[in-house]
Amino acid sequence: MNVSSIEGGKVKVDDFTPIEYPDISTITKGVFVTLEAIPNEGYTFIGWSGSLSSEENPVTLEVDCAKNVLANFSITTRKLSIGIEGQGSVFPPAGTYDYVDGIIVKISATPQTGCQFEGWTGEVSNENAASTSVIMDQDKSIIAKFSCSTHTLTIEVQGRGSVTPSSGTHSYNKDTSVEITATPGDGYQFDGWTGDVENVRQVQTTVTMDSDKTIIANFSEKSFILTLDVEGAGSVTPSAGTHRYGENAVVDIKAIPDEGYKFESWTGEVDDVNSASTSVTIQSDTTIRANFSKKSISTATIIGIVLGSIIVIGVISWVVTRRLST
Repeated sequence: MNVSSIEGGKVKVDDFTPIEYPDISTITKGVFVTLEAIPNEGYTFIGWSGSLSSEENPVTLEVDCAKNVLANFSITTRKLSIGIEGQGSVFPPAGTYDYVDGIIVKISATPQTGCQFEGWTGEVSNENAASTSVIMDQDKSIIAKFSCSTHTLTIEVQGRGSVTPSSGTHSYNKDTSVEITATPGDGYQFDGWTGDVENVRQVQTTVTMDSDKTIIANFSEKSFILTLDVEGAGSVTPSAGTHRYGENAVVDIKAIPDEGYKFESWTGEVDDVNSASTSVTIQSDTTIRANFSKKSISTATIIGIVLGSIIVIGVISWVVTRRLST
C-alpha cells in the first residue's frame, strides 16, 4: 500500500506515522488498516484521494489489492467581518476578509471631523484603542463605533440672490468646515456676509462649525452714477449734476437751450447724439454733456437790418429837412 501526503500534514497508519512520503508498506491482503490525517498547524484536512475517496478522518480501509492513498490538506483560513456604526472609517475598509488561521491582523478606526471613536465590539486586543489587533484563531466579526457632536448653521438672504447651501437651517458635525457661496440675482450685487465666516467680502468662503451659527448673505441692486453737464447756455433734464440709477435703467434726457442759443449735440454714450430729446442706458458710471452754441445771424437778416437802417435814416433826414424849410 502506497500512502502519500501533500504539504500541510502527515498520515498515521494504525499506530505508525511515516517520516517520509510516499510510504510504501507491504500489508497482507484482506487486512483492515486505520488511516488518520494529521494536519500541521495552520492547515486543515480536506479529504482522501486515490484509492480512497472520503472526507472521513480517521478512516478504515481494507487492503484487498494494491492501494495508493493521498491525504489532502489546505491552508486554514478564518473570516473577519469589519463593520461601522456611526460616522467614521476603518482600516481595513468595512467588509469581509479571509486570513490564514492564527495570523494577527492590525485594525484602526478614524472618526470623521466632529466625531469621536467610542470603541470596538467583538474580539479585539483592546476594545478602547482606535488602533489595535485581532487574532484570527476563528471566524470573527467586529464593529467600530463612533459618536458625533453637531451644530446648526442657519443661512439667510437679504436682497435678491441665492446661497449654497440653500437658505434655511442645516446640521453639521462639530468643527466641520462648510463651504458657502452667494449668487446675486439679475441686476443685483453681493455686498458681503453678516456673521462668523472666514472672509465676509468673498462670494465663496467657509464657516467653521465650532458652535451654532447664523449668517446672512447681503445683496443690493446694482447702481451707477449718471453725471449731466452743460457746455454753453442752456439746461438739461434731469438737472445738471449727478444722479444714481439701477443697472440697465433707461433714462430720458432733454437739452433746453437758452434764448439766443441752440442745441448742438450730446457728448457721451446716448441713443441719438443729435437729438435734443434722447435717452441713455445705464450700464456703468456715465458722463453726458449737452453742447449749446449761440445762434448765428443769417445774410438775409443782415440785409434786412441794413435796409431798415437806411430807410430809418432817410425818413429822419426828410423830416428834418421839412421842418427847416418851414
